[in-house]
Amino acid sequence: MARVIGIDLGTTNTLAAWADGRVPRIIPTERGHNLVPSVVAITGGRIVVGHPAREQLLIHPASTITGSKRLLGRPFGSPIVQRLKRKLAWEVVEGAQGTAAARLPNEGGSEVHELTDISAVLLQQIARYAEAHLGGPVDGAVISVPAYYPLTQREAVRTAARTAGLDVWRLVNEPTAAALAYGIGRSVNQKLLVFDLGGGTFDVSVLKVHSGTFQVLATGGDGALGGVDFDIRLCDHLLDRFEQENGISVRDDPVVVQRVLFAAETAKQDLSLLQHTEVRLPFVREKRGRPIDLALHVSRMQLVKLTEDLIERASRAVDSVLEQAGLSYRDIDEVLLAGGQTRMPAIHQRLERQFGRPPRRGVNPDEVVAQGAALLARSLSTSSVQLYDVLSLPVGIVAVDKLGALRVQTVLPRNAQLPIEVTIDVVTGPSRRVDLYQLPSTDETDPALCEPLGGVLLVDRKPGDPVRLTLRIDADARLQVRDGSRVLELRAGRVVDDGGLLKSPKTDPRAPVATAGLLGRLFRR
Repeated sequence: MARVIGIDLGTTNTLAAWADGRVPRIIPTERGHNLVPSVVAITGGRIVVGHPAREQLLIHPASTITGSKRLLGRPFGSPIVQRLKRKLAWEVVEGAQGTAAARLPNEGGSEVHELTDISAVLLQQIARYAEAHLGGPVDGAVISVPAYYPLTQREAVRTAARTAGLDVWRLVNEPTAAALAYGIGRSVNQKLLVFDLGGGTFDVSVLKVHSGTFQVLATGGDGALGGVDFDIRLCDHLLDRFEQENGISVRDDPVVVQRVLFAAETAKQDLSLLQHTEVRLPFVREKRGRPIDLALHVSRMQLVKLTEDLIERASRAVDSVLEQAGLSYRDIDEVLLAGGQTRMPAIHQRLERQFGRPPRRGVNPDEVVAQGAALLARSLSTSSVQLYDVLSLPVGIVAVDKLGALRVQTVLPRNAQLPIEVTIDVVTGPSRRVDLYQLPSTDETDPALCEPLGGVLLVDRKPGDPVRLTLRIDADARLQVRDGSRVLELRAGRVVDDGGLLKSPKTDPRAPVATAGLLGRLFRR
């Protein structure tokens, strides 16, 4: 029997499962943990992963990478990277391919690490746990990704998995995986809404399930909304109160900020069960030679007030996806929850108000995605499940509007069923390059605010020549561009400027770029 696993590569935690028939089981670590913190720490040439790395976060926050899933595969200059990098303790810089990378201090200065290598280290550690648990090498894996991941980030996950030595059988959207865990093996004919609010991303999908067929009707969400944003809100609140009460500033100390952030996360979890909790941290700062502790009371009501706009953002996404699917609240048979942040009572209450009934309980929201991915991995070898997914974000090309401004024109629409193929006619510009983009959830058409997918270079064409191109996205969300029968290479690049010339990716001359050799320093066979 093939050793195939499902992996939930999360922002906060990563875990794997395997399916024994129709029963998915979580693969534990050597210490018996089901969840592995998605944390990689590199100090003094030593690399640690998971729980030991998370412990090191309190001592060396600038050398410890957390939350990299949000930035994985994204262009460094994209608005979302520029916004999110301010929330991280480690330094985000531009890598060799123009994507977000991590610069970490070392004994000789600093070193830049591609985020695909960081994810590869984490994935290989997960594969090691699976090999030990299953008694041999892993033959294949299904890896879950946020439904709102653009094509570039999906490809970055594949690259990381290949670097880790994993054979990726398929990528599956996280809400779809949760629905698979609920529906595989059950004789149901239902419409499901999956509300997936994890550590760093939020997805919501509507699926139709019928006799082993899973059809995604619409998907949406927010790639910059997750449980970590709830933690940061409470952390900021605690820091504000501490500074006001003691008349001192502590935000310039990254170790103190990280300690308070950890305490905020714990308090948030406590408030899912309790109405009130105490946050206590000894010796946060010294004042006039006297140590000052942080001791603050926090209520569930305060947490809800601090984060009500985040809950509202998620609620609006639910409305938007239902509208795109042409459905009402009454049409949904079950609301399924995935992601640890869905344990928050205020989220349950909001969903119950929207749908008139509570969301379905009885599943572990931290584990359901990995379980669904494992069930899909097992079913791929038997063809027992039919899965039809959709394109979560529209794809377009740069065109000139009536006012002469550059705009991204949609050629592959959102929520189109995959696989999908379209033929378009274009006219080559001075650069003889056609650039492709994914539009964000706001349908913004400014190229600078869209996600660049790269471009195809038409070397045998002259500027002004008409060209007919075929764009195809397969069932696994891989993009292919053809000129007739010839497949064109999709090259990475930046936004085309008004003169039609490419802005070349920048490299940072101050630090060398680490390669996949990072893995060799951790895993020496």
